[in-house]
Amino acid sequence: MGTIFLLISIVLLYATLKYQRLTFSIEKFETKFFDLVRMHRDNVAEIAIGKDSGKKIFVILLREFRSITEFVSELAKKRKIKLKKDEIFVISYYVLFFGVGPNSSRMLRKALVEFEKSL
Repeated sequence: MGTIFLLISIVLLYATLKYQRLTFSIEKFETKFFDLVRMHRDNVAEIAIGKDSGKKIFVILLREFRSITEFVSELAKKRKIKLKKDEIFVISYYVLFFGVGPNSSRMLRKALVEFEKSL
């Protein structure tokens, strides 16, 4: 009888340890996830362009991205360069990311090496 209780207690101990390991993994993931969410919220709160800051910036960036996309499409048509929609998005994203100017244009050219130089 004692042997049966010992065997049952060992099986229950093993099941408990396995359950604790799973619970610990889930808690570790949740902690990391919520830390990343908090970090993202802090980063969004710190973003500022001129007078605007926080979540409003994403609306401004989206508008700017759309206008860059239209400009790239028109420029490609004028130069008779055929670009797919995803290529236009890639070019527009790089322009938005790097910007245009003396220093950023050099980096932009390096990023857009795969596209036609006249563009």
